[in-house]
Amino acid sequence: MTTPAERQADRVRRNMALTMENIVRANNCIATAEDKKIKAILKTKNDRRLAALEQMRKLLEVKS
Repeated sequence: MTTPAERQADRVRRNMALTMENIVRANNCIATAEDKKIKAILKTKNDRRLAALEQMRKLLEVKS
């Protein structure tokens, strides 16, 4: 049986994996997009995703 802390850590790890997938997908779109506005939007979103990823890493460090 897993503890609540272990379940939360698993959720954070899953969210991290999904966030990284979204970053890769957005980077692929940025590479192929021609519209500068779309590129700027995706870059902004990726910046937020990277900040969130860093916070999730810190959260896991604290939980360990």
